[in-house]
Amino acid sequence: MKNSLDNTKFELKLIHRDYNKDIEEDIIKKALVVENSVCLCAATMLKLSGKYEKEYIIVTELDCLYDKKIIINENILIICLTYELAVVDLNTDLVKKQMDINACSLFGVYKFKNGYFIHGEIENIYLNEDFDIVWTESCGNIFFNCKIDNDLEIFDNYITSYDWDGYKHYYNEQGEYKTQYFPELDCDSIEESNA
Repeated sequence: MKNSLDNTKFELKLIHRDYNKDIEEDIIKKALVVENSVCLCAATMLKLSGKYEKEYIIVTELDCLYDKKIIINENILIICLTYELAVVDLNTDLVKKQMDINACSLFGVYKFKNGYFIHGEIENIYLNEDFDIVWTESCGNIFFNCKIDNDLEIFDNYITSYDWDGYKHYYNEQGEYKTQYFPELDCDSIEESNA
């Protein structure tokens, strides 16, 4: 699995969706990570195998977990929740850090250079190895493009991310260094042509 940086593998299984107070209290008692939200929306069983043989329940507010929202790096498990990032020590099963990320919904977390790139809906963020924010970059709309299959690409020395308006943003460890506009990738032009 590309988001596991050692020989640990993981699988995800949705175990609960939608709000039910009785089920919520039972699941939250058993959960390793619970997003700071007003209600439970999704609970996912995260099963590790290989170097670590463990199972964790992860509770998120809005969306379910998927492979791009998880990285395993040595003895650290990094999880993008809906609005938060959780860092778990796999040796102690303790949450080392859980932090709000003001990027609206979080699409994924990726190892990049000496830190981690977080692809968010309204902000892209780069964290150092201690999970401190190095930089944040926003765009005029959202970092999602409905006209292409892969609106985020990671290369050795840079990352590209497309936004709704058709801009391609280039990032390195210091932040955004270049932007290009592709009018054919402007997602609003779909609505205009169908009107």
